[in-house]
Amino acid sequence: MVERPNVVGAILTGGRSERFGSPKALAQTGQATTMGARVVAAMRSADLDPVIAVGGGVAAELGLPHVADLWPGQGPLGGVATILLWAKRGAVLVSPCDLPFLSAQDVRKLVSAHLDQPDASVVATVDGKRQIQLICMPATHGPAVRDLINDGLRRYNALLGVGRWIEVEVDPWSLADADTPEELKELLALRQAEGSAG
Repeated sequence: MVERPNVVGAILTGGRSERFGSPKALAQTGQATTMGARVVAAMRSADLDPVIAVGGGVAAELGLPHVADLWPGQGPLGGVATILLWAKRGAVLVSPCDLPFLSAQDVRKLVSAHLDQPDASVVATVDGKRQIQLICMPATHGPAVRDLINDGLRRYNALLGVGRWIEVEVDPWSLADADTPEELKELLALRQAEGSAG
């Protein structure tokens, strides 16, 4: 039996959360849990091992091991380069910490697509449009992503120029994010209302 390649779950927790006013990962969702904890739960339910917090100072609160961002303050591209270089082999499923409704099913879909084509990276799509906040990349792309940063690039979608990409459609709710406490409150209320209607 062929051994399943290791897939690391990486949660980017190094953002400044300026609009939110406090660390997004620790924002309460009203169910005795936090946004970050929900992302952790989705990854663990999808059998990702280990799950790592990249950057920031909230790893302990999330019960996660921590990898320090090699390019702090330079945006998510630095976080991705950091975790790919750390992993060295296998693949990494990368998510921000502010996706309170990320589903294990959608995480599994991205991982499965990568395992079917291990040389390719996978990006989530909604209605056919790429949503780069949720990706799965081979760790061997770490040096290429590092080169983007060394070349002065900081735009996150510069990742799409590294290697070959395949697309996987996901539930829009998996990628619903919140940049302010008000947006989080609205999202939680809308999700609850939708669930009650169903």
